Amino acid sequence: RYDSSAGPCARGVLSFVCGWFNLLGQLGSSAGVAYTTAWLITDFIRLGSGGAAGAAAGLAVSQAGQLGVYAAVLVVIGLVNTLTVRALGMVGEISIWWHVVGCTTFVIMLPAVAPTHQTAEWVFTTFAPDQDFTGISSMPMLFVLSLLGCQWAMVGYDAASHLTEETHAAAVSGPISILATIGMGFLLGLSFLLSVTFSIQGPADVLSPSNAVGGGNPVMGIAWDAFAARCGWMPFGLLAHALAVRMQHAASLFPAAA
Repeated sequence: RYDSSAGPCARGVLSFVCGWFNLLGQLGSSAGVAYTTAWLITDFIRLGSGGAAGAAAGLAVSQAGQLGVYAAVLVVIGLVNTLTVRALGMVGEISIWWHVVGCTTFVIMLPAVAPTHQTAEWVFTTFAPDQDFTGISSMPMLFVLSLLGCQWAMVGYDAASHLTEETHAAAVSGPISILATIGMGFLLGLSFLLSVTFSIQGPADVLSPSNAVGGGNPVMGIAWDAFAARCGWMPFGLLAHALAVRMQHAASLFPAAA
């Protein structure tokens, strides 16, 4: 918000800067979530075409193919945003429930299915950076960079503020809704991370190129290994992961683009 006492020129410049940053944020968030969805789709293609038998057995999508999937996801985003406001509202509501139900199901199901679990001491005290993969030898730097992964939780928390003008006591309800969104995002994200970390079957295989997803998607590989260890090679493991992760990203990109 700019100072109302500023001159017309300053107000114009500040308005332009605010609008420009908002545009960059919309483009960046939509592109990032769309690319993540395309990445997950290509990993599902690998698993569905035999990835469980080894990384070389599955169909590895080329960079050109992944770019094509990414372009298709962006086209879908564009088509969805041509719908009516009421239809977009329904998409947003479905996305909310899919996030809540899907993530809750995944957080509960994965540890329940995993036949073995890591100890609490290992989960909370072990720091195992992959220096060969990152090329960074500094432990503090690796830790700071690893925090970037949780920044996804900071995308969309301001959506509540966009609705405060239409609510009662907006000066109070707006900040409360933003803080509540951040708090719930923290709790859900922490539950998700603990569920995945406790369910790791083989820590050395998480980023291994020879695992089911070729080492490129640790969460998907952990979920697949847990279901494979419990049930053998079954599509249900893939389906459960799709329920909680892939559709979570796919549903979230529509409101982000809207």
